[in-house]
Amino acid sequence: MKYNFDEIINRVGTQCAKYDGAKTINPYLSDDFIPMWVADMDFATPDVVLQSMKAIIDQRILGYSFGLSQDYYDAVINWMSSHHDMDVKKEEIVTSCGVVMAMKQAVLHLTKAGDNVLIQTPSYRPFYNSAKDNQRNVLFNRLIYKDGQYQIDWQDFEEKVKQCKLFFLCSPHNPTGRVWTKEELQKMGEICFANGVYVFCDEIHHDIIRCNQKIISMKSLFAQQPLLITATSPSKTFNLAGNNHSNIIVNDLEIAQKWRDSRCCGGYTLISAQACQTAYEKCDDWLQQLKVYLDENINFVKEYFQKHLEKAVVCDCQATYLVWVDLSAYNKSDLELRKSISSGGVYLEYGDEFVDNAEGFARINVACPKSVLQRALERIVKSLN
Repeated sequence: MKYNFDEIINRVGTQCAKYDGAKTINPYLSDDFIPMWVADMDFATPDVVLQSMKAIIDQRILGYSFGLSQDYYDAVINWMSSHHDMDVKKEEIVTSCGVVMAMKQAVLHLTKAGDNVLIQTPSYRPFYNSAKDNQRNVLFNRLIYKDGQYQIDWQDFEEKVKQCKLFFLCSPHNPTGRVWTKEELQKMGEICFANGVYVFCDEIHHDIIRCNQKIISMKSLFAQQPLLITATSPSKTFNLAGNNHSNIIVNDLEIAQKWRDSRCCGGYTLISAQACQTAYEKCDDWLQQLKVYLDENINFVKEYFQKHLEKAVVCDCQATYLVWVDLSAYNKSDLELRKSISSGGVYLEYGDEFVDNAEGFARINVACPKSVLQRALERIVKSLN
């Protein structure tokens, strides 16, 4: 491979949440723990992106920025078109300092206190927090689990949508790794829009799919639907989460302009914008090789657990680098799993961290060198056996 994803980069002592912040959050960890939790990668950001960021620093003054270039907009528009079949207009793009900031603004601007917001569980917790922390009620459309697969409970979904003002859709789904089919996205959209419900579609992981998978953006199905907002970012794709930079595609141009004018989503920095532009312009080959490497890691997890942890069920991971594993056959609570595996030297995330409908599950971040992944799996197996 042209790019070295086997390289081990020491992140300890770099003010890195994944390593340096871990014991503050998880007190059960051993001193030599391997972090397989928060969703950033242990792979170097592409060199060409780092060089473009350094070029900004080399100007020697980091003052306020004004105005994104046409080249920036072209890079975002072309990436969304070529990779996701999205027809995006410049006027629809609102920059945000992260997708979570935009989630919170969607709650504040599109609903009022006491309104209902719908999420599908298990769920990325900031969906829940964005609503609950702002005095909104959260309704759960519990996904149906069977033998490593998740499906939508359609009767429940339609009943809940009719009670809501906003639906948070995660596509592809975190933590289960589901890629929603065209038919599923079409049906969810039609139900929501027929009932006047806004859809905030979080597609932050949409570039990280298995090599044999195709993902469909809801924007490609409802290009002009004013109730649709699509959240995208280069952060997961190119390991740029620390830049806090996202492109929120707002179909309603009036809302888009209002958000831009008020800078309610926090705006951008020149360094973060340049990194995004460069990644979208020059890093497609890097992404393709990354996907091959991640596919190999995910297959390794499946094979290793089949051989050494037979009661574990590895869910079908169609997207993301986060493997969702059913450990319920070991008859341990989430706290018991956390204590056992953490003290055994691996930091995972467990069902109780994903809001609801996830008892007995764990999420494993496999975006790391294969040698590190193997050591982590050995420890997990030893902890449970």
